[in-house]
Amino acid sequence: MTTASKEELQDILATAPILERMKKVIVLIKKELEVAQLQTHIRKQVEEKMSEHQRKFFLREQLKAIQQELGIAKDDRTADVDRFRERLASKTVPEAPMKRIEEELEKLAILETGSPEYAVTRNYLDVMTELPWGVYSTDNLDLKHGREILDRDHDGLGDVKDRIIEFLAVGALKGQVGGSIILLVGPPGVGKTSIGRSVADALERKFYRLSLGGMRDEAEIKGHRRTYIGALPGKFIQALRESKTANPIIMLDEIDKIGASFRGDPASALLEVLDPEQNSEFLDHYLDVRFDLSKVLFIATANQLDTIPGPLRDRMETIRLSGYITDEKGADRPQPSVAEAVGAQRAGARPHPARRRGVASDHRGLRPRGWRAQSGKTTGPDRAQDRGGNRPGPRRCDHGGRRATRRLPGQAAVQAGNADVRRGRDHRLGVDRHGRGDAQRRSQLGPH
Repeated sequence: MTTASKEELQDILATAPILERMKKVIVLIKKELEVAQLQTHIRKQVEEKMSEHQRKFFLREQLKAIQQELGIAKDDRTADVDRFRERLASKTVPEAPMKRIEEELEKLAILETGSPEYAVTRNYLDVMTELPWGVYSTDNLDLKHGREILDRDHDGLGDVKDRIIEFLAVGALKGQVGGSIILLVGPPGVGKTSIGRSVADALERKFYRLSLGGMRDEAEIKGHRRTYIGALPGKFIQALRESKTANPIIMLDEIDKIGASFRGDPASALLEVLDPEQNSEFLDHYLDVRFDLSKVLFIATANQLDTIPGPLRDRMETIRLSGYITDEKGADRPQPSVAEAVGAQRAGARPHPARRRGVASDHRGLRPRGWRAQSGKTTGPDRAQDRGGNRPGPRRCDHGGRRATRRLPGQAAVQAGNADVRRGRDHRLGVDRHGRGDAQRRSQLGPH
């Protein structure tokens, strides 16, 4: 056999003189010899690498066998089973889930560690054993403590705080907080999400925030079935797994912006989760066993009620947070209806616009009179884009702070850059968006 082409062989056969034919044959033989030597060299290198890998493999297997005989180490399968059983030792697992876990552990013990089914079973057991079966945090049902937390984090909002304290009082009477779902409805920027965090701090529970805006897949709520590649449990099971308690506070943000598609309707899937009569036996498709969500406190937020389906809205207790007028946003002294963001600004809970720019607050901050003025300039009468929230005012102050910070470094530049409403306001804060006309300045009744 030769690697020469047909043309080269035909050329040798067509050469009649013996001497010339032998010369061509010698050249051909040299090429074949070089190819054979190269193949031998490559084969030798491959054999050396294979022998090296085989030698390391045999040594590792011998080491594992020696360690197992001495009781020093365990194989991967035994280590996984022991780890799963160790997790379950401190938990109270109901009978049905425990039976499923035992079945999966028996299956894991007979599977090969390199098989795909082993990885699927191990991931399932990893989720099942990390769930907080029977693990609950102790609620702090002291109403005075709850009021202090709410007053610490929020100025004003007295009616909302009273509703929350009443809700906690019912929980203190029953001995546990649960059984109902709170829906906070209000414009953007009035402190709906921060109120949920304050309730979690008051009860001393774990807090988990879940954004529902734009969600279109039912599997996000109910989980994927294990037959699919890359299957995962639903968001609520993931929240419990991360919080490590079976009674956290789960904030369902933007519940009015849930979508629907060919993958299902998440709003319909939420009916089981947010129904106190049904969520004690919530069935996740990935787990395929029941889990008790009745001890979880759900707090939902929405900007409007029109887009929330009626059956879902009926399952929640609505608390409305109204918007704020200009005088409330910029009041020198916070009144009972002053927005949460103003109180947080005064108390330092929200970083001062100057501190966010890296400058001392006395150099960059707005005085109370300036705060009121700039809040008014960002809130126009009957404008849908304002919606009575408190975000435009701080954002406008940040804008002025950024402009003034360009003049740093230098103390003189810092002092000159003070965002005072009486001088240089248009240069640093821009032109007023919504001015106050004569009709707004006069407080007269009736036609003019």
